[in-house]
Amino acid sequence: MVLRQSLGMIFMGTVIGAAAAVAAGRVMERLVDGMQPTGLSVFAVTIPVLMVAALIARVIPARRASLVDPLSALRQD
Repeated sequence: MVLRQSLGMIFMGTVIGAAAAVAAGRVMERLVDGMQPTGLSVFAVTIPVLMVAALIARVIPARRASLVDPLSALRQD
């Protein structure tokens, strides 16, 4: 459940981040002479690397949460 919710946030962040990066590249192209907008190859490498890093960052807490006894967690609250 935790990983499923995390995947939604990761994909949403990826879409928003990619759109913002494309927009920023176009703005920079107009402001700086000789600026080449980033190519598709940059996105093809960067996006999977960042998605894997985000998934690894979410797996560790999700695994730790799955090891907690639900009954003892409810008693503490």
